[in-house]
Amino acid sequence: MRLTGATLFTVLALTAGAGHSAQAPAGDGLETVIVTATRTERSADTIGSAVSVVGRADIERRNEKNMLGLFNQLPGVYATESGGLGGTTNVRLRGADSDQTLVLLDGMRVNDPASAAGDFDFSSLLVTDIERIEVVRGPQSTLWGSDAIGGVINIITRKGDGRPSGSVFAEGGSFSTYRLGGSVRGAADRLRYALSGSGLSTDGFSRVDENLGATERDGSELLTFNANLNAGIYDNYAIDLVAHYSDADADTDPSLSGIGGDGEASSRRSVSSAQIDNNFTLSAGALRNRLSLFTTRTEREFHNPRNSQSRSLFDGRSYGAEYQGDIDTGAGTLVFGARRQVDSARGSSRGGLGRLRQFDEDFDTDSVYLQWQSEPLPALHLTLGMRRDDFEIGGTENTYRVTAAKHFAGSGTVLRGSYGTGVKAPTIYQAFFNGPDPIFGGTLSGNPELAVEESEGFDIGIRQSLLQQRLTLELSHFRQDIDNLIEFQSVVFGVSSTYVNIASVAISEGYELTANWRLGDWLSLNGSYTHLIAVDEATDNELARTPRETAAVGMQFQPTPKWSIGLYGNHVGAQFNRSRQRQRLDGFTKLDLSVQYQLTDSLQLFARIDNVSDREYQYILNAGTADRSAYAGFRLAFK
Repeated sequence: MRLTGATLFTVLALTAGAGHSAQAPAGDGLETVIVTATRTERSADTIGSAVSVVGRADIERRNEKNMLGLFNQLPGVYATESGGLGGTTNVRLRGADSDQTLVLLDGMRVNDPASAAGDFDFSSLLVTDIERIEVVRGPQSTLWGSDAIGGVINIITRKGDGRPSGSVFAEGGSFSTYRLGGSVRGAADRLRYALSGSGLSTDGFSRVDENLGATERDGSELLTFNANLNAGIYDNYAIDLVAHYSDADADTDPSLSGIGGDGEASSRRSVSSAQIDNNFTLSAGALRNRLSLFTTRTEREFHNPRNSQSRSLFDGRSYGAEYQGDIDTGAGTLVFGARRQVDSARGSSRGGLGRLRQFDEDFDTDSVYLQWQSEPLPALHLTLGMRRDDFEIGGTENTYRVTAAKHFAGSGTVLRGSYGTGVKAPTIYQAFFNGPDPIFGGTLSGNPELAVEESEGFDIGIRQSLLQQRLTLELSHFRQDIDNLIEFQSVVFGVSSTYVNIASVAISEGYELTANWRLGDWLSLNGSYTHLIAVDEATDNELARTPRETAAVGMQFQPTPKWSIGLYGNHVGAQFNRSRQRQRLDGFTKLDLSVQYQLTDSLQLFARIDNVSDREYQYILNAGTADRSAYAGFRLAFK
């Protein structure tokens, strides 16, 4: 075996410990409760799926502005950013594309129904008052429906409790970057509340890599607001209300073509979502019911003066209702539910030809699902689920999933495994777009006869606790096949193009290794390593933006009760920027440093250095990335 940079980094990661697994960070003394994997609160040791959790303590220690750094510490997760803050930010799970990943905010679906592939762009979302992030890998459509082929990401914000309290923070640093924010939370009688918000402004750097001669700075302004309210109306009836808003107003460049790509262009993205849950229990609490009403909206506008139709506008909305019931039978728990969702998407362009409407359609989805959770033998936890989705485009699809987890308490061993299927419905854009081809020129015409993308996958894993639970190791092996893939296809180059289902199968297979090692109250080490082979079976070509090797390592050092120091490293192996193994990107290793000092009980000072070694690297071909940069600020808590 060749001793490559990736191998050396992996040895370091596994010596130090690797990553965030599906349990509480070592040393916090708490049992992690996971919601996303089963739609019920379950202990990590009873979950058969591959789950990673980023807790609030980890989030606060890293002082990240956006989600990129948090995601890239996790096994099987690869996040990319196009040209810095405010640039398109996508996340891939186990080689599945970003549009095959379902994103939830406090359990609400926020994938954009008006985007070409229906993915979620994280660029507008700042890290603001997040309680934890749950990432469930592998096909999850049985419980979550369309888009959950690669898995599900659920970002869960903090809830209110106890006496009124809050905090404010301010930060400044490189690229004339400034960030402000605050939060309040508490409880009064039967009402619990949590409100938070933050804003960021930066002059940024060129979206096109400066090494290509790009000199124009591309700045951005970002806002994020969260609201989380709970009212206990009666002993058996409560209402939860969650609402979110995020906005990104960014300068961009006309293209990432390299030389000549730099120039004046801009984009704006806003995401608003709200959901109200009516929770009521019956039969002395054995039957729990939740009726949810939800709405989301994503608005995007792009301005590129080099195009004849210089402005593109997209408006995607989703609304509907969902019922979920959980009943304890004595022999297990039955989860059942039904959902109706209406997606509405509109797209148009403006310019020299006036206003051109490209699509304006609605799309209905009706779903029912059922899941049985049981413990037939001591510490053996099984789930079996099935779902039926009726898509207005693509027809009716059935999915299923089975998981098992066995906990050997005396030895600290957990064996787990899962097998399931996933689906992704065609988007309104893919089915009904009619306008100028944004890639090859000519005309792009949608295809309303598209079929649903389908997948099946499994994973098996073992988790072992050692040294009185101070060291936890986990190894997983996975495989997933995706067929009926929807791809953009040029019918006559430069004249006409459309979307088609292709017969080839995309295969993702590999393994993930994580560990968490607490050496004492003053030092903990963690990291993750993923080896992934993602190929198109028909051509044997590697899939785009799926590096074979990714690894992360983190060290948290607390020499005194007031000081906390964190060193975080990421390694990304070589990959291809485009399909058909074109445009190869070299691998890279990047280090970040975070320091916190608790000046008083209520005042904390913090500082961060990104890209400590000033490494040149690219997530996307020709896209700019930050040189060594530094930031500092304070956080003031009050009660």
